[in-house]
Amino acid sequence: MARGKGNHGWSVVRLAVVAVMCCLNVAAHRHAARPTVAEASDLVYLFHRPAEPVFSLRGVHRNVAFDVPRPYLPERYRHVAQEIRAAALRSGARLILVPNLPMPEKEFADVNGILPYRSPFTISAPTFLNLVRRFWHFFRDSKTVPELVAKAVWARLHFNPEMILHTLLLTMLRSSLKGVKDVQIPELPQYIPELYTDDEFFAKVREEMYFLPEKNRIPVPVLRNVTADKESPLWYFREDPNYNVFHWKWHARYPMGYDDPQYVDLPRRGELFVHLHRQIVARYNAERLH
Repeated sequence: MARGKGNHGWSVVRLAVVAVMCCLNVAAHRHAARPTVAEASDLVYLFHRPAEPVFSLRGVHRNVAFDVPRPYLPERYRHVAQEIRAAALRSGARLILVPNLPMPEKEFADVNGILPYRSPFTISAPTFLNLVRRFWHFFRDSKTVPELVAKAVWARLHFNPEMILHTLLLTMLRSSLKGVKDVQIPELPQYIPELYTDDEFFAKVREEMYFLPEKNRIPVPVLRNVTADKESPLWYFREDPNYNVFHWKWHARYPMGYDDPQYVDLPRRGELFVHLHRQIVARYNAERLH
């Protein structure tokens, strides 16, 4: 996934603000909105557009926004966020009320030094996995859905988005809060598709999206560079998006981790791990025979 640094980070924010303001101008004739209490289904909006600040407009039609408390916002975002909020109120966009709760800034003060905001994230790194475990406990201790939303919004603003969203997904899959388990969580390729394709593919996609009318757009295939290597013909198995999503979600449901009973001790966890991976390897070896 492309990582922004320095001025590029600001350009992402500026583009997000321009897009938001354009959407709001189109809808300016609507009545003023009133913030509504956060519901379990609102957690899904945190997964939308990870490269944009969480206070930008969310949803397919950009008609939903989080009403983020001022203390949650980094200093450089406060003026921009207030402008977006005011415009959203005028436009009629739905505002999700985020409770203003005290957040443990000192407890997580070391996080960005371990995993910077725009750095690549993987659960295979033990240090990153330890961060996931810490935030999982932080989210898991929420007593209500609005509290979970508040914690997730605050964390999403200050820490690596991929890591926070992975932890939030893990929390939602195992949550006891009403309605949280029933939320249809986006699949990983839907909110971080850059992990599955290359830059050339996205250049073609942007051309179709931004320069051609919808009726004239054509599908953009994901091409594979098949080489003479004997394993190359099996690319369809290794790179199948549905299989990779299943494998990723399985490890989210049965996470790797430290000796933390609350985090890793699940019924038959070790047995299921061995069984699953044996079956996958057996099927892969069978495909080699074709």
